[in-house]
Amino acid sequence: MPQAATLDIWETEYQHVLDGENPVLQWFMGSLLTPVLERLKGGDRDTFIRLYGEKVAAAYKPRADGRTLLTMRRIFIVATAR
Repeated sequence: MPQAATLDIWETEYQHVLDGENPVLQWFMGSLLTPVLERLKGGDRDTFIRLYGEKVAAAYKPRADGRTLLTMRRIFIVATAR
């Protein structure tokens, strides 16, 4: 038996236009990487940031105008009870 009266699901892509050196790394350091970086200390933290930063910079190249696009996909689900 269904547990919801209605169910709405949709996907949205957000395009963030970022400036600066390795801006996607900076973006992730303020969100996604926070719990990881809190657990790493000293040299381990520095090494992780350097190696991760190299991978991110290779994956997110700046455009001709020097800005970098970061696409963030979000899935939203809204259910109403019966």
